[in-house]
Amino acid sequence: MKGEYNSMQDNKVWELDPLPEGAKPIGCKWIFKTKRDANGNVERYKERLVAKRYTQKEGIDFTETFSPVSSKDSFRIIMLLAAHFDLELHQMDVKTAFLNGDVEETIYIVQLENFESKDSKNMEFRCIKIDLEVFLDYHKRAISVKYLKGLTCRVVDQEMQKIPYASAVESLMYAQVCTHPDIAYIIGMLDRYLNNPSIDHWIATKRVMRYLYRIKDYMLTCKRSDLLEVVRYSDSNFAGCQDSRKSISCYIYLLVGGAISWKSVKQTLVASSTMAAKFVACYEASNHGIWLRNFVTGLHILENVERTLKLFCDNKSAMLYSNNKRSSSKSKHIDIKFLVVKERVQNGQISIEHIETNSMIADPLTKGLPPKVFHDHTTHISVTLFEDIMI
Repeated sequence: MKGEYNSMQDNKVWELDPLPEGAKPIGCKWIFKTKRDANGNVERYKERLVAKRYTQKEGIDFTETFSPVSSKDSFRIIMLLAAHFDLELHQMDVKTAFLNGDVEETIYIVQLENFESKDSKNMEFRCIKIDLEVFLDYHKRAISVKYLKGLTCRVVDQEMQKIPYASAVESLMYAQVCTHPDIAYIIGMLDRYLNNPSIDHWIATKRVMRYLYRIKDYMLTCKRSDLLEVVRYSDSNFAGCQDSRKSISCYIYLLVGGAISWKSVKQTLVASSTMAAKFVACYEASNHGIWLRNFVTGLHILENVERTLKLFCDNKSAMLYSNNKRSSSKSKHIDIKFLVVKERVQNGQISIEHIETNSMIADPLTKGLPPKVFHDHTTHISVTLFEDIMI
């Protein structure tokens, strides 16, 4: 604690000021964490001083919070390009870094217990610099040991309140966002019941944990190719949500054979047909595709990124509708904002290409599949066993 405290003093994180009349100081506390190496041995003990944000009220003490972080998509793109061109990557860590700069608002916090200034006991700390962070219990392998111990335990109704369902799903969501597109669909399902989970949801959560534990040696990979281009897939189910009857959209983007971006999300409207659901999915995928193209273009590496974005879809009706300038009575109910897909096709920004359902590798992001089909699709996404890479 003393080292962290001295580091904050050296960085001039605060100044001692008399507390103005009417000002409300915020309490603070120490958060302790044990950092372990790859073998589980204790590497060092870490501590972090945090303010008690829960004592403030939104709209009174603050209006908005925001902490910029790097995009997982851009990070994966850089990693895959480095592997493709056989470049060297260097990793570094900055101790006590303050990423968000100086504080514009006036914030007072209570002096730390056992660290009070003898000459300024009636004063409080006025914050000058902060580092916005949210602390969650994320394990290096995404699953904390306290969850693994209970994977085979039976649960009764009375115990649901004691079960860390929300924490478990959040940990699984972190794994899904970073390296596991194969569990995007089921995590989206479990996430809808955070406020009112049942035993069935907890059983499903433990099943996902067992799956991740079984494939802990699998990882996202890429394959060197002469043609360096982004391949895009868009898909959806029809009325997949049993509660609202809304469909589930998804997209996945591949670069040099490896997944760089994916998403599985419930649509905002009830689609009246499979074509409408697939067309809405194309809208979501094209939005992200345009951002992805702009990012890759800025790297000045992919020569053909300026071409029309080719988006694969396994529904011919959606493909024909996107290429048709005319409207019909069967499609006039589709929300106006989704019709921007037709405009993008006509302007040459994107093109919707048909692909057979058996080749639609985004299928696992929209519904449950038989084990063999699921494994085949995840293999095409390049979720591969580490031992197979080293052969």
